[in-house]
Amino acid sequence: MFRATSVRFPWVVSALSAGVGSYNVVNGYTAFGTGWGDTVGAKSLFNLGDRDRMDNTVTYVTPKFGGLTAYAQYSFNANGAEDAQSSLNKRYAGLGLKYDLGAFSTGLVVDTVMNKGTDANSEDSLGVSWGASYDFGVAKVLGFAQYGQNENKLGGFVGADAWISAGEGTVKAEEGMKGYAVALGVAAPVFGGTAFAQVNYVDGESEGVINMTSQERTAEFDRWGLAAAYEYPLSKRTYLYAAASYVDRTYKENGKEVSGSKKTDTVRAAMLGICHSF
Repeated sequence: MFRATSVRFPWVVSALSAGVGSYNVVNGYTAFGTGWGDTVGAKSLFNLGDRDRMDNTVTYVTPKFGGLTAYAQYSFNANGAEDAQSSLNKRYAGLGLKYDLGAFSTGLVVDTVMNKGTDANSEDSLGVSWGASYDFGVAKVLGFAQYGQNENKLGGFVGADAWISAGEGTVKAEEGMKGYAVALGVAAPVFGGTAFAQVNYVDGESEGVINMTSQERTAEFDRWGLAAAYEYPLSKRTYLYAAASYVDRTYKENGKEVSGSKKTDTVRAAMLGICHSF
């Protein structure tokens, strides 16, 4: 027997690799999940392009058998009104497996975004996302890895049209971005609360051609970061939190390093607050 959720409604469904939603296969394998902001958490680090929330989606989930659950998902048009011609719709397809056995858990997703023929990046993307965790009792260790090819977004960076200098025109032919991201983290009970720590790294590249000059452009980038945080519950619905992070990015265009926000820069961040659930 299969459980199926669909469908051709205006409802929005998250992709299998989105990190959120009812059918996410790889959620829970980073210390900070999709929260804590872009510098502390892994939201931007692992956010492959066009895999957040989608329209017109069919999802099939098998019953759990021996700890194993399989997923299949297809979106007829991921981002809005559907065209009668299939190639003019940005479609999505994904397959996933999740396995849980006692303190051990792992999830794998292989998916693709079939870009529209009218897009600058008209080639289909390929994403592979894998995560695992093991709870030792005194601490939970989490690991996550992701690979993307021909992507519109990778590791907080976007495609070639984002790094082209102002006034040079738009991208005529873009192969999209390719690269990988990895993270290793831990969560542990400490003094009545929970402490978190994580180290992460992303590496990628992109290339394209400028309309006005027919000049080829390449971009290379990497980013690594450290983060630590602590949560302390005051009640079942209220907790205090504190976090600090360090992120270092290197960005090159045609082999030359370029400085600026979300290019070659260093970001240090800290946060302190209280959260209450109503």
